[in-house]
Amino acid sequence: MAETPMGAADTQAGREDALTALWQRLAQDPDFPALSAQVMRVVALTEDERGTLNALSEAVLRDPGLTQRLLRIVNAAQHRAHHGGVLTVTRAISLVGVQAVRGLALSVVLLAQWRQRAQAMRLLDRFAESLLAAELAVAFYGAGVSREAVFLGALFQGLGPMRVEAFLPELAQKIQSEAQGDPGREALAVQRHLGVSYDDLADRVAQQWGFPDALRRTMQRPAGPPPSHSLRDETELIRWMGAAGNDMARARLLRADGRDEPAVFSAVARRYQGRCGAHPRR
Repeated sequence: MAETPMGAADTQAGREDALTALWQRLAQDPDFPALSAQVMRVVALTEDERGTLNALSEAVLRDPGLTQRLLRIVNAAQHRAHHGGVLTVTRAISLVGVQAVRGLALSVVLLAQWRQRAQAMRLLDRFAESLLAAELAVAFYGAGVSREAVFLGALFQGLGPMRVEAFLPELAQKIQSEAQGDPGREALAVQRHLGVSYDDLADRVAQQWGFPDALRRTMQRPAGPPPSHSLRDETELIRWMGAAGNDMARARLLRADGRDEPAVFSAVARRYQGRCGAHPRR
């Protein structure tokens, strides 16, 4: 796909124009691919009479592709008219039924559809980072907050990068090359090449998919340092737990690649520990 120059969105109108142009490039295929092994586990669970709704929900949550498809379908206009916005995978499955989930899993387009193995592996890396972020965020969440809400908020805070990696791989490579693992440089590179931020893109995608406003708010990464006081607002707490999960996931993956010292991961964890009113679960 040829790259189209997109000027920086300095005004609200310019930002909207950039989002519209970017969405047109991404809208040709609304779905992410899914991971074949995880898809088959979901299918197996739908055929197991002893299986539980919780087990099936957990399996779907392990696949970002299946998760976004299910939530997008159940939040379509016809479902929203009767059931309102659906915020969790558990609720989505209870509405559409186990057999519908099985059909959805069997119909997904697998990673093997990509002829370029390198692109498939980069997308797999993005999926893995988002899943790790969600797991780490859940490990950090405090009492009284929905575990699944924390998981989805953290998972979809990576929706912008996943979307670009899946459908604009050349731009994704340029952004990663210029960022060199630095979040500040990455933000500048994203703005330069896309004309909007990853959060702007993710929110537009979620809006087009019909995600409820409450879920869209938890997908937005908060700005600034973690607050030192307890957060009374559950949405803000979920956003910060998502940010913690994503920061720790990135630090852990950098360490695994040998690009950073082990102390970096510990430093990121300490930055969030005891803040926002959340404490790591033992």
